[in-house]
Amino acid sequence: MEEKKKPAEIVPSDIIQLDAIPELVTATEGLDNINTLANSILTTVSSWKQMERDMHQMDVQFNAYLAKLDADLEQYKISAPIVSKQLDRVNDLMSRILDKVVDMDVKTELDMQNKNRMMDSLDSYIDKMADMMVKLL
Repeated sequence: MEEKKKPAEIVPSDIIQLDAIPELVTATEGLDNINTLANSILTTVSSWKQMERDMHQMDVQFNAYLAKLDADLEQYKISAPIVSKQLDRVNDLMSRILDKVVDMDVKTELDMQNKNRMMDSLDSYIDKMADMMVKLL
């Protein structure tokens, strides 16, 4: 005859182990949460450091741009009086030429055409000088 197997008896030490399972699950979940938090902190710190590097790079570029602007301004300060004197001189020459063209005697039709041509050339030259001055400013 077959002998019936007795069900395993539960002893008090087994009950303690079964009671610990929810605590292990909770501990595992807690460790997972800590791991997730640590990864989030690491990502945040990495992003922060990258932002600091980018800001430093922008600061260096801005300072280089300021240095270039300062150098350009110094060059302008040196060039401006020279250009101003040259423009004054050109203006004086243009005034003299205009005075001579206006004072020209017109006796013939050819003289009138020459005078008109000189006035047109002078007007064109004055317009070109004005455009150049606007570009310089």
